Amino acid sequence: MNELYFYKGLIVGIGMAAPIGPISLLCIRRSLIRGHYAGIATALGVAIADGFYALIAAFGLTALSSFLINQKEYIYCVGGLFLIFLGIKAFKTKPISINQPLKSTSFLLTTLQTMLLTLTNPMTIVSFLAVFATLGLDTMHNNITQATLICLGVFCGSGLWFISLSTLAAHFRSRIKPSFLRHINQFSGVFFILCGLFLIIMSVKRLI
Repeated sequence: MNELYFYKGLIVGIGMAAPIGPISLLCIRRSLIRGHYAGIATALGVAIADGFYALIAAFGLTALSSFLINQKEYIYCVGGLFLIFLGIKAFKTKPISINQPLKSTSFLLTTLQTMLLTLTNPMTIVSFLAVFATLGLDTMHNNITQATLICLGVFCGSGLWFISLSTLAAHFRSRIKPSFLRHINQFSGVFFILCGLFLIIMSVKRLI
């Protein structure tokens, strides 16, 4: 019955990924502007980060989780700067023609960027710990097989959600006019910058 832990992790992964936020908007924007290829790379980056944090929670790596949580203000500042960078880049991006071939992008680089951005939210560990405890999974680190399966489930659930989001966005890509893409870039840029500034300001206040 160990397979049930995979499905539990799958549900947890989808549930953790579902709330709309900067990462969701990033996935949608990349899928619209750069195509499904970039959207899948984004989904993979998020899934790897979520799987990593789930692994920390599932295997009871308290020393590592405590370190990340204690340093969360500094990590949030890094994430805030990263969001501001992405915001400026998005705002300055020129709209492209839908009939124009997709830009050649590095799948690995896009995945890595998204993974690092997602990892700048160490409180995700706390969320996983709370969910695992609620589901009665807080002692599964005593069983390596169960802990591994639930982490794999979280990875697949998170990836499945964002790949579905990317697929949906890419489906409408051919129907969107370049003028509307310009508005998407501008809105995304402003949203990312505001989110980044919020993270930095809140982190600085806590440090002071």
